Amino acid sequence: GAPDSARPEQASLRLEELQEHYSAVVLAYGAAAHRGLGVPGEELHGVHAARQLVEWYNGHPHATKDRFDLSSCETAVIVGNGNVALDCARLLTKSVDELAKHDVTDYALAALSKSAVRQVVMLGRRGVLQAAFTI
Repeated sequence: GAPDSARPEQASLRLEELQEHYSAVVLAYGAAAHRGLGVPGEELHGVHAARQLVEWYNGHPHATKDRFDLSSCETAVIVGNGNVALDCARLLTKSVDELAKHDVTDYALAALSKSAVRQVVMLGRRGVLQAAFTI
């Protein structure tokens, strides 16, 4: 699990530690274009940039339709605490019926209908005061 710390800025986890406990890790760091974080393991299977997930469910021309197989992933970790991270969490936690009311591609809805995700963990990279999302 995550280390206990009264001061969140002192808590840190390596990507490998997250992968030991979770079957998927989404790196949601709010970049306008994909840029890696430069952490070991970010290129491994099951680790995706949030931009890839957003492009996938929005039907971006460069998105690969079969990129996300969520049928064996029970817990997803989203690294980030901004609007994009929350959008990813909403996508993974809403029912397909709810998502069908929005602009989500048919292939994403089909994959999400087979999703085994039952838990989404939000992992902010900074403290609560630096959270950058709107409700």
